[in-house]
Amino acid sequence: MESEQIYHVTGPPGTGKTTYLARQARHAFDAHKTVVITSLTRAAAAEAAGRGTEATVGTMHSLCFRGAELRGCLVLDSPKGLARWNEWCGER
Repeated sequence: MESEQIYHVTGPPGTGKTTYLARQARHAFDAHKTVVITSLTRAAAAEAAGRGTEATVGTMHSLCFRGAELRGCLVLDSPKGLARWNEWCGER
């Protein structure tokens, strides 16, 4: 099994970080690899997603929440989540 690699791309605005990221994501996808792109802001995630990559793109928080929900965890970040919590507590 091939080892996972994590790369950090840094630089000031306008240096081509997002363009580089999109190109690398495309290469990885073409090599049949799973690609996840995460950012700290919605704006950066939207910019990366808009570059035509075949990657899962989102903020760190959104990807964590999505992963937790897929595993059946109760996420208390919304009225819906709180309602589910209250129902669960009422069953006890």
